[in-house]
Amino acid sequence: MFTFSMTITPDLATKAQKMRRLQEGGIYESTARIGQRCADIYLQALKVEAPVSKDEGDPRPRKYPHGTLRDRLRKVQKTSASGYVSFEFRTVPYAVYVINDTRPHRIPGSPLPYPLKWYKGGQMYLAHAVNHPGTKANHFAEKAWAKVHGQIEGEIKRAGRRLLSQVLT
Repeated sequence: MFTFSMTITPDLATKAQKMRRLQEGGIYESTARIGQRCADIYLQALKVEAPVSKDEGDPRPRKYPHGTLRDRLRKVQKTSASGYVSFEFRTVPYAVYVINDTRPHRIPGSPLPYPLKWYKGGQMYLAHAVNHPGTKANHFAEKAWAKVHGQIEGEIKRAGRRLLSQVLT
């Protein structure tokens, strides 16, 4: 059996010239825009799928008000020393209890004279303790990804083709 393979590589001067042209053409800015666009698409999907939004009747200003998971979703861009850009999606600390289920449990009030207080439909409720019924797991981040991963892949492929056409021409 006889096999033959051949690899054609451009000379280094031509390759370097094309890479300079790509850099001058804004490859770094282009990839940053692609990352931003994909992160925005996923963030919007997360906000659609997130199950909890603030009750408008709650006037309390708090660091992490209950019922604000959807409203507090945000993306944070991180850049490493080597220039690698990534995005983190953050929300309230109790999101882990929404994503993973919880069993029914008792929530005791504070030992201080301040009982538990919450608002629903503009009405204030007070209690010294409540029996929480538990929560069923809601994997909203996975649901959001399932809805938009095809769109995000398409964005990346289109951008990749545009960048390759710049290098190869």
